[in-house]
Amino acid sequence: VDAPACTREAILDALRRRRFYASQGPSIERLVVADNWLSVETSPIRCARLVGPRHKGQWICHDHDFRRAEFRLPPDWAFIRLEIEDADRHIAWTNTLGAA
Repeated sequence: VDAPACTREAILDALRRRRFYASQGPSIERLVVADNWLSVETSPIRCARLVGPRHKGQWICHDHDFRRAEFRLPPDWAFIRLEIEDADRHIAWTNTLGAA
């Protein structure tokens, strides 16, 4: 949960505003959606996948760890979701985000 404080009110507000993600291990340290781009900073990962409508996707994968990825958002995608995967195949994923 991306909350400014560890209080009941701040956590519930962050959940209502959908400012959270799920993970089996990897962490999303910073995520920005602006100007038709998604930029993410993470713990060390091997793949990042931008998922859109009808399971369309864009992949960035390397045979070595990386910590930053950027995706240009397709203009016809009404929503997006981000998945990241580390070297041990553990995954983290965001809730659905508006692409606009």
